[in-house]
Amino acid sequence: MRPYPQMVFREQFAYLNFTDDQCIRRLRFTKEVVTEICQLLQPQLQPQSTARTPLPVAVKVTVALNFYASGSFQAAAEDISNISQFAVHCFPMVQGAIDCMHIAMCAPHLNLGIFMNRKGFHSLDVQRIMQVNARSPGSSYDSFILRQSSVPLIFQPAMASQMLLLGDKGYPLMTWFMTPVRNPCRCAQQAYNESHSATWNIIVHTIGVLKQHFRCLDRSGGAPQCTAERV
Repeated sequence: MRPYPQMVFREQFAYLNFTDDQCIRRLRFTKEVVTEICQLLQPQLQPQSTARTPLPVAVKVTVALNFYASGSFQAAAEDISNISQFAVHCFPMVQGAIDCMHIAMCAPHLNLGIFMNRKGFHSLDVQRIMQVNARSPGSSYDSFILRQSSVPLIFQPAMASQMLLLGDKGYPLMTWFMTPVRNPCRCAQQAYNESHSATWNIIVHTIGVLKQHFRCLDRSGGAPQCTAERV
């Protein structure tokens, strides 16, 4: 096995590294005012993650104020705080993103129609990654698969104010499940959709990587000639 290289984390910068003039020019506030904003938002923004590198409140406030002032995610990320644009895009309280993928199978002897998916081949529609539900035939809607899984029991109404999932427009909007705005007509709705897409696309890329590693999940090498039980 290949040894993993040592992880190197870049130093993060906040408004405290600025002069007062730089703070006014970049964030539109003095250092004193930004400090007061950090103190007011400390209960809501303090890191709750167990990750090795949670973003401090000062960095979050610096990035947010710079984005509001410049309108640029790039300027609000590497240019000012030395963090990735992905970290800037991240939604608050989002615990994960969810989607389904079709795993091909041979045509069954019974219930032929329900295993035919909209792409024209027989499959199981599998909800993944960290939570797997592989019981649904290919004709099932993603929203149906979600309802039949254990996910709704985890994200109960009592937890809705603390935990969120992201999904595409094939899912219903719920207090704990955020989907894109259909036909956005306001700037705020378009901005929400862009941020939602940038965050949710993680699951699309993850499924793509999974299929590259395990070609039996993809049809590029030919559909697996397996029964639904085997799949």
